[in-house]
Amino acid sequence: MHVSTGFRVNGSRAKKSNPNCSVDFSIDEDAEPGKAFVELHFADEDKRKVFMADRRAEEITRLMEEKGTELETRSVLKEVKFDPWKPENRLDSSKFVRARQQ
Repeated sequence: MHVSTGFRVNGSRAKKSNPNCSVDFSIDEDAEPGKAFVELHFADEDKRKVFMADRRAEEITRLMEEKGTELETRSVLKEVKFDPWKPENRLDSSKFVRARQQ
């Protein structure tokens, strides 16, 4: 038996940061024990399959929060037209090495 359904995330933080955020889940009752996983699909089309055998729910939550922070940071940088990967925007690490040696 395979059950699939979806629901809106009800947390106030989720609603504020992304009103379109949703969670879809599917339960495969014929799956082998210890093979449970969570598959995460993010707005930037990043997909991650996280096996649950040795993980706590808090780890999954932290991973989603970190990805949310990353997406928000990218959005702000794009909004202010700042690309941290352009050579002219990168820090010159050789200056840090020289400063430590002096």
